[in-house]
Parts: sequence; structure tokens; C-alpha cells
Amino acid sequence: MVGLGCGILFGNEDKNNWKTFWEFLHKAHPIINQRSKTIITDQDKGSSSSIKEILTEVGLFHCSFHRRQNILRKFGGGKGNTPLTAMWMYNRLMQCNNVSSIQYLRSKYSEKIHPSHLHYLGGIDDEQQYPAARCAMSDDIIMYGLSASSGAESMNRANDSVRRRTATDALNAALLWVQKESDRYERSKADAWKKDRFRSEKPLTPRGMSLMKDIFENCDTALYRITNVTETDTHHFAKIHKYSTPHREYEVKIPIEGQTHGSRFGTCTCGFPRKEGIPCDHMVAIVKVGAIPMLTKVSIMPYWFTREQWQLQFPTEVISPADITLAAMKSNSLKVDNLRYCPEWTVGRKKGRPKKGQRTLGITDHIQNSAKKRKRAQGGTARRRGELEIETILESEEADDIEQLLQADGVEAEIKGTIGIAD
Repeated sequence: MVGLGCGILFGNEDKNNWKTFWEFLHKAHPIINQRSKTIITDQDKGSSSSIKEILTEVGLFHCSFHRRQNILRKFGGGKGNTPLTAMWMYNRLMQCNNVSSIQYLRSKYSEKIHPSHLHYLGGIDDEQQYPAARCAMSDDIIMYGLSASSGAESMNRANDSVRRRTATDALNAALLWVQKESDRYERSKADAWKKDRFRSEKPLTPRGMSLMKDIFENCDTALYRITNVTETDTHHFAKIHKYSTPHREYEVKIPIEGQTHGSRFGTCTCGFPRKEGIPCDHMVAIVKVGAIPMLTKVSIMPYWFTREQWQLQFPTEVISPADITLAAMKSNSLKVDNLRYCPEWTVGRKKGRPKKGQRTLGITDHIQNSAKKRKRAQGGTARRRGELEIETILESEEADDIEQLLQADGVEAEIKGTIGIAD
């Protein structure tokens, strides 16, 4: 995964802050405003509205993890193992590879599922929650097997130290962030160009090699029958179906010449390659039986799993500098006089309904809580100071008592020696 853009938002995740971020990203990478691009979000109102305003061509997609959490919170259903529940239906529709499968399942179970469950699932367009429907919008849309914003969440966790420092010093947080991004870039560049790890017989990335091994080992060619293979000036066409379901016939389209980095990754009417971003079993079966000449298991893999594409993302001549110091920033930058750190309660309240049973605190409440914290801190300091004074007094009293005992005339020499040794 390669980071496209990042930023630190001060205050709430409202529309203005998100609009600033997406304007910055659009200015840095104008190519993202294309119909083939998909942005996966948690459907935050500020983020969604700002994306629609700034990036008018991209497609919005609801994060499947947050979608499942919302369904679980509203209807229950666990992991979706209970039939005819909202979670069960959602999981079934997420597994569909084409729009016809979505329509078939919906018509089959619409009368058996509770109307409130169907109404909730239909509250969002299919193109924004089901990968198959999103891919059907255009021939150049590929979901790459992604449906959740887990990548962005993992980056947030990796930058947790940066996010903590923003509460005290925004400049130090930014410098730390630059250092972390520089280290990640240099580490990824070293992996992409490591010669002893990727030899000539391994032209794919580690993930690409692992996926290629899995899909070719799990495909049983004895289950499929290839009925017809034709050739045009640009592509090979093959029709294939399972012996158990001859009425479900799919057409595989493979380019004759290698495209980007020599890849001959094609398409299939089953919809799986565009939804998952890897060859389907139909394409793998054609490769394994040799139905199309000069088609290998490496060339059938998409170009984004090739080593050449990985190296393009991390060119050797590009260096990510991180030698920025606080002293250099002070000497070469202008002072901002209107920037102040304010208490968190001075920021506008976050939109949405507050948690159940939680009272909204006012300014007086925040002031009282701050006074209580200061009082507790002062009380703790005074208590620790008192404990130290008591220990000092006790130690001085013990020393005086021992000294008086040693100076007494009636004390035997043996006792004096024992006390002296103990002292």
C-alpha cells in the first residue's frame, strides 16, 4: 500500500476541515478525480459532502467494516450465520460477483426477510456498498478485492505518536510525521529493489507470488469444460462452464499481446476478476489446460502485482528527505502570531446525537472540572511533601535516641557494640 496523502485536522471532522484536506489532495494529485477511482469512507457526513463537492468524478463506497458494525448495532445477528437476518443478507450480497447475482438473491429472499431489514439495506445505493455493483458502473473500475478502510486505519495506528503530539506541539508532530514517512518510503524502496530477494524467476511481488500459488493450486481443471476458443486481431475468447452447471457459461477475454509490463490479465463475464483484482478460476483453468497458446501463469497475473510496477512506485533516484530540524524551521520561517492553543471545550461540538445517558457539559462544568483536577494535583503534592517530612523527623528522632543510649554509663560494652554494628 502506498500513501497518497495525509494531513492533521485540528478540531472536529466537519465539512470545512475535510474540504481543506480534499482540496490539498486534489491539488497534489489531480489524477484522482476520475470515474475509475473509488474512495472508501465510513460515510462521515462532512467527508462525503466535501468529496462530492471537490472530487466530482470519483465514486464513493461505504466501508464494509463500519457497515457491518452499524447493522450489528441496529439488528444484531452476530457474524451473519443466522439466515434471513440483515447481516446474513448483507454478507451474501457482498459475495456476489455481478449485478445479476445481486438481483437474484434480492428477489429470492425479499419476501422472507423482515421489511425493516430490507429497508435498512436499501438505504444506500448498491453502487456504494456492494463491490459487484460498483464495478458494473464502468469497464475500467476495479475494486482490487478491497471493501474496507482498514489500510487507512492501520496508518492512523502507525502514526499514533504523531497524533498524540498534536495536542502539545503541532510543529513537532509534523516533523515527526515527515520522519516516519521518510523511513517507510526508504524501507519500501529497499524491498522493491532488493536483488537477492527477487530473482529473475520471481517477477512478481511477494504478495503476487503468494496469490498466484494459491489460485493455481486451488483450481481443479477436471470441474470445467472449455467449449469454444476463438481469436480476433487483438484478443482470444474462450467459453467455459462447469460440468455440474452447463447452463452457466462464461466468456473469458484475454489480450493476444502483453499489455502493461507484459501482463495479459483479461476479463471474465463472471465478474470476479474486476471485483477481486485477480484471475478467476475460469481464467486459471484455461491457462492450466493450455487452451490459449503462450499464456503462462505469470503473464495472466495483473500488472499491479509485477515487480516492475512496484519499482515504479519507489524509484531509486527519488530521495525522501527528513533532515528538517526545529532550529531550521525557526530561522527560515515566519512566526505566526495568531496561532494559540485552546482548551478542547472551546471547539465546536461534534455533530450528531450524543451518547445515551450522557449530559452535554457547559463552560461552567469544564471550569469546575479543571479546578478539581488542580486541587487533586495540589493535594497529592502536599501529601507527598508531608510524608517526606514525617520520614525525616522519624529518622532524626531514631538517631538522637541511639546516640543518647550509647552515651549512657549503664550500658554494657557488648550492647554498645551491637548497637554500633546495627547502626
